Amino acid sequence: MIFRRNEESARNNGDWNEIAELSAAIDEVFRQATKRLSMSARPLVADVIPVIDLINNRLEKLVNDMTKPPIVRASAAKGRAVLNKYYSKTDDSKMYRICMILR
Repeated sequence: MIFRRNEESARNNGDWNEIAELSAAIDEVFRQATKRLSMSARPLVADVIPVIDLINNRLEKLVNDMTKPPIVRASAAKGRAVLNKYYSKTDDSKMYRICMILR
């Protein structure tokens, strides 16, 4: 994502520093997850939960890291809420349960 600076925002470099830090934190979380799924020529349904756990753990660390700016922690918390919303839907999937049992 490209962020453009206008005159007003250029005066407030602190905001841009927080945006850059947020971008770097999110990039790190999802880059690792993408690499993990990309390693396999054929990622399987059962491979998804460990990746969701990886993302969830990384986001949790960001949420609890008091050295990070509030925008980074809040964004990580929102991302975690969305992730958990979809994670809970795997409980409703018969196909996913079968895959986990057979794995």
